[in-house]
Amino acid sequence: MTTKGRAPAKNIALPTINLASVVYGLDSYLSSRGVDAEDALRRAGLEVRDLTDPDRRVPLLRYLELLEICACRLSDPQFGLKFGAQYELRHAGVIGNVALASRTVGEAFEISRLNSRARCLAAARGD
Repeated sequence: MTTKGRAPAKNIALPTINLASVVYGLDSYLSSRGVDAEDALRRAGLEVRDLTDPDRRVPLLRYLELLEICACRLSDPQFGLKFGAQYELRHAGVIGNVALASRTVGEAFEISRLNSRARCLAAARGD
């Protein structure tokens, strides 16, 4: 399939991410290595509250930019690997806790699927 000659799509919802759970501890990780976390956030078009508000969602592209900026500011192309290695799954919110409580990855996916479906039904009912 080709998009040559097509007009760009309008009103497409861009993917978002809950930054507070995904980068839990980023500010202290950067600070301990002499990098100003607020400066890195600002360069990525983010704010400090993006790291602390568990209900706040930010564009996925901003998150990816933040990772690149952190790697650059640290002069460490392995930043993502190193930060990820110290990350604890329990900080990923409900999904992280479901994963920790599940016996298998398949069980975690099934529980998450059922939870998502229940939330959609509740929202449709106005609960």
